[in-house]
Amino acid sequence: MKTTTEIEHDPVTASSEAAELGEQPAPKEQRDRSILIWLAVGLVALAAALNLLRVTGEFLRPVLIAILLCYAIWPLHDWLRQRLRPGISLLIIAAGLGLIAIALGWMAFANAEQFWKELPRYQERAGRFIGHAQEMVGRYLPGLGRKGEKALPQIPLERIGDYAHEVFGAFANFLLQAGLVGLYVIFMMMEAPRFPRAIRKAFPPTQAARIGDTLDSINRAVIEYLSIKVKVNLIVAVPAALLMLVFGIQGAVLWGVVTFFARFIPYLGAIVAYSLPVASALLQLEGSGRSLAFAVALGVLHIVAENVVEPFMTGKAVGLSPLIVLLALAFWDMSWGIIGMILAVPLTVIARIVFERLDPTRPVARLLADDD
Repeated sequence: MKTTTEIEHDPVTASSEAAELGEQPAPKEQRDRSILIWLAVGLVALAAALNLLRVTGEFLRPVLIAILLCYAIWPLHDWLRQRLRPGISLLIIAAGLGLIAIALGWMAFANAEQFWKELPRYQERAGRFIGHAQEMVGRYLPGLGRKGEKALPQIPLERIGDYAHEVFGAFANFLLQAGLVGLYVIFMMMEAPRFPRAIRKAFPPTQAARIGDTLDSINRAVIEYLSIKVKVNLIVAVPAALLMLVFGIQGAVLWGVVTFFARFIPYLGAIVAYSLPVASALLQLEGSGRSLAFAVALGVLHIVAENVVEPFMTGKAVGLSPLIVLLALAFWDMSWGIIGMILAVPLTVIARIVFERLDPTRPVARLLADDD
């Protein structure tokens, strides 16, 4: 015979008693209430996560960028340390990163100096281009055309000093952050071989094995993703730079570097890597025919890379739904801007792998995955 407490917690007895009393159980209402509770908890957690990311962003951004760089250059380090001592391998990598940073800085300053010299000509061409556009609008869309003559837009030269000061300030901050990231990279790569031993010492054998298996899966997925992105970006950036050299566009190498790094941002990076060089070509090339030919050739290159080369090489390396990638881009852009968009896919891949290893979050991992 059941006690009063057992009867209260027995759903079968409670349902039969409710039926005897003429009361109907309300499972639908309970489910709706449970869904609302979980939705509220999810929204609160999302708001808390956004606030936490913004508060800790100054610390986390360089650390995560350093981790991403460690993944990117680890295959090179692994290849070098099989032939050289680990310390020499790290010294070569550090020197290489420093030379790359110096080369990028030199290219940026050289192109800025060239842009300053050519600024009056660019201003004149931009004014003529806008004037032609206004004439075309006035001819084919009279309602939107100009009313009366207006002076062509001018670049406020008196503000150039302020702009230059802002640019130099941003560049100095970038160099500081780059130095900090480089320091993190060197120390992380020095500590990486000791990390598995530290996990085995810190946790029981079964738990340490599970953590090690999860980390191995994360390492393989992120390294595979980054290696494919580096190859695809090189396949696009090198022909893009050569195409700019053929058309005689100044700063072709720098635009090739911009193309390489911009394409680490899914979808939006290709738009930036296309639109900026085309805008530069419109200002530099004489005659609309050459500008149009360059725009078409560069567009074909990006379309082929986006729809043929990258899907063929990527395959299932990422394993994320395209919608999830877009949502991740929006979330990390809202949190950390451009740096967040670069980190969006690797961080989401890591989250999916971790969620797959935990029973409560396994359904979330299946929602993130691309099962096609």
